[in-house]
Amino acid sequence: MKSILLFTLFFCGSVSFSQDDDYFEEDSLHLTQFLQQVDHIELCELGLTCYMDSVYVDDSDEMKLTERCYLGGAIKSREVDFSKITCRQIAKNKEDFFQVLLASTKNNERIIGACYQPRNGILFFDKDQKLLAYLEICFECYNSNTIKKLGDLSFVEEDFALLENLFIAHEIKTN
Repeated sequence: MKSILLFTLFFCGSVSFSQDDDYFEEDSLHLTQFLQQVDHIELCELGLTCYMDSVYVDDSDEMKLTERCYLGGAIKSREVDFSKITCRQIAKNKEDFFQVLLASTKNNERIIGACYQPRNGILFFDKDQKLLAYLEICFECYNSNTIKKLGDLSFVEEDFALLENLFIAHEIKTN
């Protein structure tokens, strides 16, 4: 009886792991198919979003008009708000970025940060200059957001470090 139970547990565990592997292979295949459509990518630096706000001064009841600024990202209603992009540069070698993206589909963990004030992004274009997708990145809290066809990327700290080094190599600020 024990051997049947052990065999069942082992067999079910094997099926579970192979299903997970198949899932990651499918995700990688989906991303590979997408990346084949990409003609070039542009690295972006995002600027601050500022607005005027009334705040109380010290402990008094006096209000003062002040400017508040934050890094809110360029994703707005599933589209890219290009007015928030302050610098764009075509990547010299898109395959370096593709390797990091493909590696991220094999990760079982995902880092989720608290601040999410993205300073950088990657625009993916086809040969007709049509925007295919956008990946937005916060290197401070190790979080990202995407729109369009990129799917579920699971970056780990090493992936973020590789991406950040690629941005720095292209002389794009990351902080």
